[in-house]
Amino acid sequence: MESVAPRSLPPSRGAVTVTNLGVSGLLIDDGATQIVIDGFLTRPDKGLLSPMAPDLKTIRAWLNDNRMRAFHCAVPAGGGTCTEEERRGVSLVVAAHGHYDHALDTPTVAALTGSWLVRDDWIDEITRASEAYFGNAVPAEAWAALRSHGLASASKGSPPVEHRAGAFTVTLIPTLHVDYPGVRLLRGVPDVGFSFPTRLFAMKEGNSLSVHVAHPAGSLLVVPTFGVPEAPAERLRAEVVFLGIGFAGWKEPTERIRVWQQTVGRSGAHRVVLTHWDNNKGSISAETGGALKPLGVLRLDRSWKSFCALASGMVDMRFAPAGVAVDPFIATTAPSVGCP
Repeated sequence: MESVAPRSLPPSRGAVTVTNLGVSGLLIDDGATQIVIDGFLTRPDKGLLSPMAPDLKTIRAWLNDNRMRAFHCAVPAGGGTCTEEERRGVSLVVAAHGHYDHALDTPTVAALTGSWLVRDDWIDEITRASEAYFGNAVPAEAWAALRSHGLASASKGSPPVEHRAGAFTVTLIPTLHVDYPGVRLLRGVPDVGFSFPTRLFAMKEGNSLSVHVAHPAGSLLVVPTFGVPEAPAERLRAEVVFLGIGFAGWKEPTERIRVWQQTVGRSGAHRVVLTHWDNNKGSISAETGGALKPLGVLRLDRSWKSFCALASGMVDMRFAPAGVAVDPFIATTAPSVGCP
C-alpha cells in the first residue's frame, strides 16, 4: 500500500476540492460553501468492543485545521461586503448511515458549525445522545438550532431527495448496505435511549445513503458502502465516484463486478477514488502526509485484482490522502495506482 501513495491525487486549489477525513468521510469545498459527508473524526483506538464516544477536542482540531466553521459573514460587521474567506463555512452535513464509523461525530460537527444536518429518526437519536454527553461543553443553543432546521433524508424504497447548498446540488439516494455476517448484527435502528459512551452495537445502520454532489465545476457520486444506489442511471451520472469498498474483499468476484457495474458503470465516471479501506483507529493528518493503513479484516488484497481489471483502460483509479485537499477533477496521465 505504501507504493501507491505517490500516485494518489495531488494537492490542489481547484474550483472544488475534496479532503479525505478517513474511512468514507469527505469535506467538499468550493471556497465558499463546504459540505461534510460522514464526519467521523474521533477514530477511537481502544478497540471496537470498548465503550466509545465523540471526542470534542479531536473534532474541534479537525474543524480548525480545515477551516470548517459557521458562516461568519452573513451580515458584514460595520457594513461593506464579505470576503471569500469570511463567507467560507460548512453549510450541510450528511451521515451516510448510523454506524459509528459514519455517524459518531456527525451531529456534533453540525452543531459546532451551525450547519444544516440531514436528519431522520436514527440521526436524531445520536444527536440526543451527543447533546446529553457534552452538556455545557457545547452551547445548548447550538443543539436547539440543529433541531430547528434539519433537512429531510431519503429512506429505502423512496425516491432520491434533493437539497441545495450554495452552488452545490446535493441528492440523497437510498442505497443497499454491503452484506456481511458481522454487519447484519448492526442492521435496524439505534437503540432508543442509548447514551455515550456506548458500544458499537448500539449504533445500528438505520437508513443507508449515497450522495450525488453536482456543481458547475463537476459532479461527484459518493457511495460510502459497497452496495448499489437505488436510483436510475440518469440520477447517478458523475465524473468521479468515491466508492467505499469495506468488506468487498469478502465478496465473490462476480459480486464485486456487479456492484462496480451498478455504481461506477452506471455513473459513466472517468475516475474512481477508493474509500473505506483504512484502519479507522488513531489520528490522521496532513502532517503525516495523509498516510493511511489498510484494515486487515477488510482483505483489500482479495479485491485489488478485481478492481484493477475493472478499471484498466476504462477509468482512472486513485486514492485520496487523508487531511489533504485535492482536486477530484484534475487531469492526469499517470497510471492508476498499483495495478499491474
